Amino acid sequence: PAYQIFQEERKSWAKRLMQNILSLEELSDQWRTETPSRDHASDREEAERFKTLEDLGDRLFKDLAYSFFEEFVMQEEEEIMTSSALARRAECRHHSLFLRGRVVACIKAVGGNAVLARAPLLDVKYHTGWKQISANELYVLQSLDMELKVKTYPEEIWKDVKDDLFEDDDRGSHNKILSRLLSMAGGTSEGSNRTETLNFCADLLGFQAPDDLKYRIWEEHFLQFLEVQRVPIQYGSGKQFKLDKIWASKKEANCLEALMGSLHQSGFQQQCKALATLAALCHLAPPDLRVLVPSNWTMAEKVLANAEKMTANPELFGGDLFLRKLAWKHMDKAKLASQMDQLLGRKAANKIG
Repeated sequence: PAYQIFQEERKSWAKRLMQNILSLEELSDQWRTETPSRDHASDREEAERFKTLEDLGDRLFKDLAYSFFEEFVMQEEEEIMTSSALARRAECRHHSLFLRGRVVACIKAVGGNAVLARAPLLDVKYHTGWKQISANELYVLQSLDMELKVKTYPEEIWKDVKDDLFEDDDRGSHNKILSRLLSMAGGTSEGSNRTETLNFCADLLGFQAPDDLKYRIWEEHFLQFLEVQRVPIQYGSGKQFKLDKIWASKKEANCLEALMGSLHQSGFQQQCKALATLAALCHLAPPDLRVLVPSNWTMAEKVLANAEKMTANPELFGGDLFLRKLAWKHMDKAKLASQMDQLLGRKAANKIG
């Protein structure tokens, strides 16, 4: 089934990534020892160091998952051309401009030309300097004389979003379709950083609490479905941790975010990208809960409760089903598999920048 994409491959990728990470001599082990929150810790300095890594990892998971969706699902491409060339070559259809079988979504002036900033075009939310361009604004292109960055998406994904928004083929709105696509990129960004998603990701990587009876029970039932190298993690315990009411459900996520932050701080950007890819896949194509549940019992109860509400599709445990189906259909799987092999190859341990 579609939701099974990369279920087997991601196990291998996770194992290779964790082996790679454990071989990084310059990477501190600080991410493997959880601390209480800044407000509740008796050792404020130690907590500050861990939480700084965790906060950095939180932002990186979101940013890199957004980029993942743009690159592999939306299959975004950019090229530079003059405004007159774009106006001459573009084809007007269904309220949008099409260029060589791709939808022209938005444009940006090369070099920050102020003329485009004053043009009567809608801004692209969260994309500084980019302007939406539809068939209705072709006259704007014809009035400009400048070099532009042109961002395009495949016609097929654009059509699927359009059909979901508008049943009548003659209707449509370039702005609404683009906004929906970008909102799904944002949904992937947020979803990839959800606690249950990061818990699944940590399980793939082999995080374990050796002295935790609950974890050993989970391991006996579910470890057979994973290919992991066990990585001992020192999760917190005691009063200082329990003062945070939701700590029990997010300890795996805390350490995984700290790992991401530590990798970034140490300059291992390839590993950051591979780690974010695993999290994005765990969100867009989550494990089948009939086979695998999170090792964190509090989180397992949550996702199983969500799955019960969706008796027709228990493997999906909630979320934006249109987003997931769109991702499964349009993801450039060959390109993604190739990139993961490159990221996890022998040169992956080299620092970037």
